Amino acid sequence: MLSDDELHALRDIERRLRWQSPELVRLFNRVEPQPATNHRPRARTRVLLAAAALTGLALLGPRVLNEAEVRTRRRRPLPRTAPACPAA
Repeated sequence: MLSDDELHALRDIERRLRWQSPELVRLFNRVEPQPATNHRPRARTRVLLAAAALTGLALLGPRVLNEAEVRTRRRRPLPRTAPACPAA
């Protein structure tokens, strides 16, 4: 909220602008204020989509193997070979 002095100063500035630059006044008078929009439905939709995506990733994404699965998936050890003998 503006004080009386600030309001008086603002009106004085507006009056001087109207006198010095009528083109600027016409430009500002043509601009219509934006209508107030409610962003809640859009935000709610985004949150629901993010929650669905995270749930899908959690359910379908990579999972940790249990002990039995780790044991069955272990690779067999590589065959041992005799060390190479240097040529004498």
